[in-house]
Amino acid sequence: MIEKYNFHVFAGSGNALTREVSPEAFARIRQGIPDLIPQGATYLPMPPTTADDPRVLRVLEALQQAGYDLTDREPLQKAGIHIRRTREYQPADLINQEYVQPYQHVYVGEPLYPPTYDDAGVPHLKAPITPKSRECGTLSTTSAMLVRGKVKAALEKSGLKGLRLTRPVVTGKKPVPESEMAWVVWSHMTLPPMLNLCMSGRDLYRYDPATARPQECLPYQGFLSPAELHYRRSDMLAAGAPDVGITLEKLGGGSTMHRILFSRRCVTFFRDELGISLDGQPVHILDGSNPPLPWVGALPDPQDPRNQRPAWLQAMVYGITD
Repeated sequence: MIEKYNFHVFAGSGNALTREVSPEAFARIRQGIPDLIPQGATYLPMPPTTADDPRVLRVLEALQQAGYDLTDREPLQKAGIHIRRTREYQPADLINQEYVQPYQHVYVGEPLYPPTYDDAGVPHLKAPITPKSRECGTLSTTSAMLVRGKVKAALEKSGLKGLRLTRPVVTGKKPVPESEMAWVVWSHMTLPPMLNLCMSGRDLYRYDPATARPQECLPYQGFLSPAELHYRRSDMLAAGAPDVGITLEKLGGGSTMHRILFSRRCVTFFRDELGISLDGQPVHILDGSNPPLPWVGALPDPQDPRNQRPAWLQAMVYGITD
């Protein structure tokens, strides 16, 4: 796994809506890292940088010395400072995870735009489904997976719990020949509510299907983005512990849809039986009746005291707000 930092520090009006700090605040930040911000520059010219690069800690300490509180992402964003941690996983990092949110960096097909879905939440497709020779891949601009040919045939015989291969609605000038049709990897088993809070803009809230926001609903995990989904083990067991399951939540930015999760058994089947190494993110299964809500702090060292949970999050447990 490779972890990187993305910093957005720009001088300007000091308006958080434009993601800028005041010239005076920017000058205070520059005092701590003059070699990283050239004289006369109006932004921090630092590309995404690995967490073990010493410049990362220097930038964070310069922000703290300039008066910014590194213990909470939300006040920083309101002040115009954006710190984003990202994690890049290889297939070898994921193979031993209990669950994975899978993704492939090869694509098959294209969804309709604006997006529409069937009653189960499966996206509608645009014809033709190309490239026609590809038997497995991610549906472009979504998190859905399409299969056909030998891959589909093998999955039909796999015995994976919860797996449902769904024939999508396909719209185009010409019907798709049966030999070119692709099926969406889906599930008839819905997962329990995730532990993560949801984020829309700067609003954080507990997901409610009855009031879900159709345009943006992103799982939240502090400074880590995209967040990694978290579940209670007891909830997963009560939901049947599927090999293939769909999230209760409709997640995404711009438009939202259910996400598909694979068990270790499913990921191993793809690797060993299909010769397909899946990319994606780990899903965390937590023990205990009230595990803490997911949070990743700003500092690279997990033991750094500045990574303590903000007070408002520390006061919360799953399903309860004090």
